[in-house]
This record gives sequence, structure tokens and C-alpha cells, in this order.
Amino acid sequence: KKKTVLKPSAANKDKKPEVAKRAAPAIEAPKVNEKAAKKARGLTSEGIKLYKRGKYKAAVKKFEKALSKSPGNQTTLVAYTKTLLELNRLRDAQEAAEKASRINGNNPEVQLLLGNVRQDQGQTKNSIKAYERYLKLAPNGKFAKEVKAVIKGMKAAPK
Repeated sequence: KKKTVLKPSAANKDKKPEVAKRAAPAIEAPKVNEKAAKKARGLTSEGIKLYKRGKYKAAVKKFEKALSKSPGNQTTLVAYTKTLLELNRLRDAQEAAEKASRINGNNPEVQLLLGNVRQDQGQTKNSIKAYERYLKLAPNGKFAKEVKAVIKGMKAAPK
């Protein structure tokens, strides 16, 4: 914010008031608890191994524990979203994908997952938006051709 400062001397009476800039209060970055972050990385790693073996319920528990220690961890949120999709827990998957998107909207994998979960929930318009964002971020991505076909089909489908 700017604060107007008028100097009381007679020499300044015909001059425009000077504007003093107030320094913004310093904002400290949150302290990172390295021990908790390390524990969260380990739990995420365990969860990914369980996911790869098809043990989705056990993986979800690991990811939830990891997220309790490091709530904004992108890797954990992505893996958690994928696992929730496998369990058909669509609302939870969408919540995790939305959170991951708020943290980093420029992650193509997050946009792909967001499009997928929205599509599964019948949210065609928002699904297309996420898929188009994926294509913008990764025009030659692994799933680009498939996503283009899905968008085309969704747009052509009767409403």
C-alpha cells in the first residue's frame, strides 16, 4: 500500500505530496520438516510398489499416510489419484487430481488424470478442458493421439 506523506515545512507548501512506499511485511517460508518429507517419500515409494503389484487398497493407505506428512507432494498426489481411479473412487480421485492441478497446473500427467476422472464422472465440458490442457503441455506426449481421438468423440457425442 502507498501512504501519502506531507512534509510540514513552508518550503514544501507548493509541492505535490511525496508518496512513501511501505515495505511489505516479510513472509517467512514454512519450515520444511525434512524428517517428515523423507518419511513421506519412503511411504510414496512403498505405495507405488504396491500399486504396481495390483494391491490398490494397501497402496491407498500408504499414499494417505504420506500425504498426511507432506500434503502437497505432487508425486504422491499423482500416484494416489491413479490408485483411486483403479478402485473406482471417482470423487476422491477427482479431489486429489484437482489438488495436484492447483499445486502445478503445468504438469501434463495431472491434466491427463484430471481429464480422465472428469470424463468418468460425466463432466464432459471440464474433461475436454483438461485434455486440451494436456495436449497444450505435451503435444507429442505418450497419450496425445489417444486424447485427440477421445476429445473428438466427446465433442461429436449427442448431448
